[in-house]
Amino acid sequence: MDFDLELDYWRNKINQNLLDVYKTGPNLLVKPIHYILNSKGKRLRPLLSLLVAEVCGGQREAAIPVALSVEILHNFTLVHDDIMDQDVIRHGLPTVHSKWDEGTAILTGDAMLSLALKTLQNVPMNNQKILNVFTNGLLAVCEGQAYDKEFETQSNVTVDDYLNMVDLKTGCLIGMAAELGALSVCNDPQLCIAMRDYGRKIGRAFQIQDDIL
Repeated sequence: MDFDLELDYWRNKINQNLLDVYKTGPNLLVKPIHYILNSKGKRLRPLLSLLVAEVCGGQREAAIPVALSVEILHNFTLVHDDIMDQDVIRHGLPTVHSKWDEGTAILTGDAMLSLALKTLQNVPMNNQKILNVFTNGLLAVCEGQAYDKEFETQSNVTVDDYLNMVDLKTGCLIGMAAELGALSVCNDPQLCIAMRDYGRKIGRAFQIQDDIL
């Protein structure tokens, strides 16, 4: 099968699974969660988890829970970032807080974080390691966002300061996607770390390009 067609197949599979993440509950949560997870993103992070699992000698299917968890976490950060930045459009659609209100958006983000953690319970291999990587990555993303906010009012930000912020804000999440994909099928610590570092470098390059644009 053509590689692009393969990616389309797995992207569609991820999208379908995301629609089943939270189907029953208060409409105040079900509707905005469905709205944000139904957005037509590139699904870079979950696809990376699946591809890394295969590279590490496993099956892509085995990495689906971690792939979904990373994508839910990513979208959680977007919901809260949009509130902080007061952005009203995301991927050509109204952001959650502009379509509903800020209170609903905050609650939606909180619920999505819980769903991301809950999804990790379905990973049979290296479950505790995966949970540790996930929680450490979550804190790193928050720290990166905090540095980014601090730098908005500083005039003496060094290149090293900036790269540290980028690595935390974006690199850690993409690195996490790769590392979790490896951990879901592999017990080789060196290989898992190598995949993590590979993902972090992708994240650094992506964020630098995005900031330049």
